[in-house]
Amino acid sequence: MICGGHSEALEPTPEIVEMVDNFKTDIEAKANMAFSQYTVVSYTSQVVAGTNFIIKVDVSTHELEVKVFRPLPHTNEPPRLIDVILTEKN
Repeated sequence: MICGGHSEALEPTPEIVEMVDNFKTDIEAKANMAFSQYTVVSYTSQVVAGTNFIIKVDVSTHELEVKVFRPLPHTNEPPRLIDVILTEKN
């Protein structure tokens, strides 16, 4: 891991899966698709003034890269969906 960079790809934890599940409706809206399959595959994290997450989600014929920012705990702010990138599987 590079100082200040993202971690290596990690196995999804229940917390990561729940965070992405909470954004499913917003993710589907950003991707302009409804997903019957929705499986978190891996994630990376980057500590900044909070934590940036890049979460890979398998949605059958496509893969999503979901970017989420979780503010520091003292702010009492919830995580925010930043971006969704949809790519076709090879």
